[in-house]
Amino acid sequence: MVPMFASGTDIEMPLVWSVPAGVKVVFAVLTKEEDEVVSVEGNWLFACDQDNRGYRLPLPNLHDDCRICTGQFEGDQENAFACVKASLEQFNQSKWNSDLMRTSEQSQKFFRFQPTKDSFETLPIQGEWTALCNKISTALWERVIV
Repeated sequence: MVPMFASGTDIEMPLVWSVPAGVKVVFAVLTKEEDEVVSVEGNWLFACDQDNRGYRLPLPNLHDDCRICTGQFEGDQENAFACVKASLEQFNQSKWNSDLMRTSEQSQKFFRFQPTKDSFETLPIQGEWTALCNKISTALWERVIV
């Protein structure tokens, strides 16, 4: 099984993808404090290799710089921890769509699943994973410590 982000008629199946060995996934939250209010300035989702080079996963809802398109999101919180918590909740509850999808071919080689008796098993990525992603270099990535 592979994802299809553009179909409005297919059954939704919330699958848990297990990150394979050799891939690190980084969820970054940029916050800003102003007038005693801490707000989320943005969320990013990066993949990185063993040398900590950043890559854009072959997913929709990710801009070229790996910034996540979060849709409607209340980013003002009382502290930085609440910002991270709200960002993760938004990410976990959001539905993926095809708004920023380039091609589904890379995504379907990257994210693959096998049905089992009670659940779904993550299958290995087809080919070298870095060839299915775009290498990135952004100002934010330069500030991320992995």
